[in-house]
Amino acid sequence: MGMCKLTKTASPVLSLYLETEYVNEIAARGYALRPNLAVPPMGPVVHSSGGSGGAGDIRVTPSS
Repeated sequence: MGMCKLTKTASPVLSLYLETEYVNEIAARGYALRPNLAVPPMGPVVHSSGGSGGAGDIRVTPSS
């Protein structure tokens, strides 16, 4: 299957189509599924200041 470019006209049409399909599915089912709010824990986040690359340019922030 090849890639296709989403045009400025097609993008809002696709959004409206997908939203309509979603609403129709909810209406047919009679209820919405509960959102999946389970987010996997993240490891430490490494930040770079974009400096010269010296040892002081990177800091690690532990995830909370």
